[in-house]
Amino acid sequence: PRSFIPFRGGGDTGREEVIFNRFNPPAFLMEGYDDTSKLDPLFIRFIDTFFGNEESRQYTIDWIYHSLFKKMEPYLMFVGIGGTGKNLLMEACRELHGRTNFEKAAPSCLFKEFNSHLPNCTMVIYDEVDFSQKSGRGSSAKNRLKEWRNDRVPIERKGQNAKTTDIYCSGILATNNDSDVHLEVTDRKFSPVELTEVRITQLWKCIYDESFQASFFNWLEENKQSDFDAHKEYKGEKFYKLVVTSLPVWAREIRSRVLEGNNSYLALSNLKDEIPTLPNIDRIQEFLLSYLEVDTVLGELVPYEGRHAIKINSSYLKQELKDFKPKKDLE
Repeated sequence: PRSFIPFRGGGDTGREEVIFNRFNPPAFLMEGYDDTSKLDPLFIRFIDTFFGNEESRQYTIDWIYHSLFKKMEPYLMFVGIGGTGKNLLMEACRELHGRTNFEKAAPSCLFKEFNSHLPNCTMVIYDEVDFSQKSGRGSSAKNRLKEWRNDRVPIERKGQNAKTTDIYCSGILATNNDSDVHLEVTDRKFSPVELTEVRITQLWKCIYDESFQASFFNWLEENKQSDFDAHKEYKGEKFYKLVVTSLPVWAREIRSRVLEGNNSYLALSNLKDEIPTLPNIDRIQEFLLSYLEVDTVLGELVPYEGRHAIKINSSYLKQELKDFKPKKDLE
């Protein structure tokens, strides 16, 4: 894939063989192709109302454009209610890449050993994806997705031994529910964009018009940014929202109390009375060390008045607590 040379030499040292390239590139990428078609204004209007902010819109435009020329390391993620056009935009990407270069993976691929959908395509869609912790297999599914961002992965087909193979596919993840996604603040390779809740009707026909493939490419080329980094994921408001919804209940409760900014310390004995699911000290310590609220820790475990307590990061204290200076004999 991505090479326009139909044949190439290969093989081990001392042995020459001819490899046939089956990649069928989109017509608009072929040398000498000239089509100045303009994208349907209704589709442009859909793009403009689909995203919740300009940063998400621009990132998606750049991501889709560059996916035609290289394997994108981060997954593009559409997480939001049904009926707003997630499938429409993914189908538009299928038409853009060409149907022979597109795969729609079965949801079960994240939980089974077989991954034959990965080779010989340039775009893979994972619809109704679920790598949450509720299934008990979420971490394993997410790790598989991370592994598939590499250029070479073991391909496992039914009845065959695994064979490490070059793959070229960029990937889009989509789901209607925030609870289907488990993200940690340190996670890389995932770029969830902010979506609106504007529902669409009667737009599907335009993406199957003969001129759509070239006109969509022309529009992307006109609207892409020149300094886009194809290796860097997008961490906007939706990313951090998903990180919070991925936290266990006790961790969300600690975070909520810290962000209230009303206390310099939170005694664990008091928290245990208020949060029945509060785990042991080691897990709380691990959470405080690993969770970042936009790159800043919530606090640290310290001894306080003979008890374990969370000393809250001063960044989250209300101004009156920041300004408070105890008398010397109380310090």
